[in-house]
Amino acid sequence: MQKKLISIILAAVLVLSLSVVGAAQVNASQVNPIALFVDGVLVEGLDAPPIIFNEYAFVPARSVFERLGAHVSWIPPTQEIMVSFEDDTVVMQISSPFAVVGGIITEMNVPPQLINGHTMIPLRFVGEALGFDVRWDGASREVHVSTVRVAAPQAAPPVGNVTPSDSSMNNQPSPENAEETTPRDISTMAIPVQQHPQTRLASVDASILGAVPGMVSYGITASGPISRVDTLFLYGNRIAIDIHNADSSLPTVIPVASSRFVRQIRTSAVETNFANATRVVFDLHAPFDASVTISEDRRTVHLNFTQIAVTDIRMSSTGIADTIIVDLNGVPRPSMSFIRDAQTFVLDLPGVDIGTAVNRPEQGRFVSNIISSQTTPTVGRVSFAMRGDASVQHEVIGNSVVITFTEPTHRNISYNSATRTISIARGGLPINTSAITRNNEYLALRYTLGLGQNLHSLLGHGNFYVGDNFIESVAIQTDMHGQTSLVISTNQVLAFTITEDHEHIHIRARLPREVYSHIVVVDPGHGGSDSGAPHGGFYEKDLVLQKALKLIANIRRSGDIMVYTTRYTDVDVTLRQRVDFANAIGADLFISIHNNASDRNFAANGTETYYSARPNVNPNSISSHDAAQIFHRNLLNAINFNDREVRRSRFYVIEHTTMPAVFLEVGFMSNAAELQRLTDPVVQQRAADGIYAAIREVFSVYTPQR
Repeated sequence: MQKKLISIILAAVLVLSLSVVGAAQVNASQVNPIALFVDGVLVEGLDAPPIIFNEYAFVPARSVFERLGAHVSWIPPTQEIMVSFEDDTVVMQISSPFAVVGGIITEMNVPPQLINGHTMIPLRFVGEALGFDVRWDGASREVHVSTVRVAAPQAAPPVGNVTPSDSSMNNQPSPENAEETTPRDISTMAIPVQQHPQTRLASVDASILGAVPGMVSYGITASGPISRVDTLFLYGNRIAIDIHNADSSLPTVIPVASSRFVRQIRTSAVETNFANATRVVFDLHAPFDASVTISEDRRTVHLNFTQIAVTDIRMSSTGIADTIIVDLNGVPRPSMSFIRDAQTFVLDLPGVDIGTAVNRPEQGRFVSNIISSQTTPTVGRVSFAMRGDASVQHEVIGNSVVITFTEPTHRNISYNSATRTISIARGGLPINTSAITRNNEYLALRYTLGLGQNLHSLLGHGNFYVGDNFIESVAIQTDMHGQTSLVISTNQVLAFTITEDHEHIHIRARLPREVYSHIVVVDPGHGGSDSGAPHGGFYEKDLVLQKALKLIANIRRSGDIMVYTTRYTDVDVTLRQRVDFANAIGADLFISIHNNASDRNFAANGTETYYSARPNVNPNSISSHDAAQIFHRNLLNAINFNDREVRRSRFYVIEHTTMPAVFLEVGFMSNAAELQRLTDPVVQQRAADGIYAAIREVFSVYTPQR
């Protein structure tokens, strides 16, 4: 729905702009070629040369950003361009000044253009939106792009598991609730434009504003009054402030020490209609709310953050239950976990200043000590040392977190951390282990064992907390039909083996590589809000998923290869999640399935296979190049498409995985005849059969080491 809404908004803006577009003819005085360097290397052989257009650097969308490892999609009916890299996506529309960045509509200084038949987009806007560092050298007329991302790295949420009926895999905020984790409008007070002589930025300082308790302000100070301030790029973990008619004596990178909000500050010149504008970018630790104000003399621009802080920690005990109330001066977003080695529950409070540290003994029924600490600049923690097992519940009431510890409701279950084994005491009951069912929801980090009978009298109910690197907890549940199950919440993708003796059933957590001799990760490209190439009423994301599910069925029937997938359904999965998922499992082979498209040559057709030249972690494994040759040959033999050869690329998912990896562009959706074949279930099955044959051939010449 959000993607449709964005398209409607951008389409409306496009309609209003059509008359302008028709009148704006590009001529030689508007278009001036420039040189583009990526990581210091001159980029040549582009579809169209980089240019300065209306005082901004423009580059051809696909040929530049795909070289940077991004994925570029063109949607002809709406003239939309979608550029995605890792967790970030930018959606733009030809001649529209509005872009959608991270689910937020943002105004650009200049819109994308069709110039001499090429889709040209503003390099700085898109590059910085995707986390690249973009710098302009006016003297040499050169644009320099660094592919070392400047944003603070995001800890990728665990890639959850979905079954065909579960769409919970998307661990990133959906567009509908993006505001919960993305800075909202930080221009709470409009800063009027005034005309002043050119000024120079002299300092950036952090100070506590005494007049506003709890507010931290970063002041950008100039030598004279500031004419205009624009706050840009309200997405992710970066805030950019453009100060017009100002040059700078500031260093390009300003380290920030001991800040709960800002990781570092960067400055650079920007090309705008205002001479000598300077951009100051604040790289944040987390997506904090902020506001921008200016001093009365207009010499200092303030970027202001309000710190949520703990004001009190109270405990009461009835002898039956311990209740702890953590009071704050704002609404918290807590999470609760258990650390087994320390027999401690921890309450983590993101974005919270813990204030004065607490370390006090308690005489509770369950809680023996409370400790509060600032574990990182952005996370406050309250820890509760336990006297023994307990059940725990926590809830947010107003500006407080209420935690209640009570007597555990489970029994006859234990955990051995040395062997990673959950043990259930039989208690004299006949338990048939052969009747235990398994549901491995690995993308949700959840593994369910159906015990096949009612064991409530033996095991009780509720959560048994484990709290190590492998298992978080075990939920003991008995449903309305009297069937007891164990729902194991894990901290990584695991396999489980079951053994038994006369007194116990043992459920051992194992790493996938400890159990399976051959592991494949199948990656259906795109998904959710990222539709991929749209043509003829079809989306790439749907067609590649259809092929992937057929392939997964083929592999599972073989019985000797374990297959995981990055998605089962139409959900968002970031590039980083795909890579982290495959690397964490320790897969032996990674296969990313896509379809191709051309926004200019609708006759283009055929199959391409890509590989990355990066080395594998295991030097004895087959190279990605050799694997790509095998996949390309088998796929062509199966579907008989035009051979567009094996090619080298830096696509993110094959550049950053650590095992042999291939990226399959099965066919062109922009070619009407080929699209008809790509949508044919028979051809899809043949493609799946060809990819499966390639997997078998790869493993016939490459034996994974364990």
